[in-house]
Amino acid sequence: MRDLAVVEFRIRALADVQTLLRLVNNFAQRGLTPSDLTARVDGAWLDISIRQPGLDPMGASLIAEKMRATHQVSAVEIRAPWEMVRQ
Repeated sequence: MRDLAVVEFRIRALADVQTLLRLVNNFAQRGLTPSDLTARVDGAWLDISIRQPGLDPMGASLIAEKMRATHQVSAVEIRAPWEMVRQ
């Protein structure tokens, strides 16, 4: 089994009322509760950070892809220990 880690998702999305709910729903569907969530409004955009412990690379990748498929989302970046090793 691969190492589980705290993964940070950095998201840039339109500042829409439903955006945060749609993003957090990706975790709720898997029975996960993020350990930290911050959002800052930047004009018409939201800069969002969501930290989730206990994810492996595959789980993090699947959540990121679902986020990218949300029409309000323009970018998703994953920050995790295994990503830092590759750089």
